[in-house]
Amino acid sequence: AEGSVQQMVSKQNLEKLEIEAPSIAIQESIVQVAKLAKRENELYKNISELRIKLINQNLLRIIKE
Repeated sequence: AEGSVQQMVSKQNLEKLEIEAPSIAIQESIVQVAKLAKRENELYKNISELRIKLINQNLLRIIKE
C-alpha cells in the first residue's frame, strides 16, 4: 500500500487570504435568480400535476360515454 501526504495550511495563512465577494447588488441578483428558478420549478410541478388530472378526467369521461 502506498501512503499519501497531506500538506497543512496554517491558520495564519488562511487569515491572510483575501477572498473577493461580489457586490451586494450582484449578490441580491443571484438570490433573486435562485428564487425565480425555485418558483419556476414549483410551477412546472403544478402544471404537470394538473395535466395528469385533466388527462384522468378526460379518460373517465370517455369511459362513461
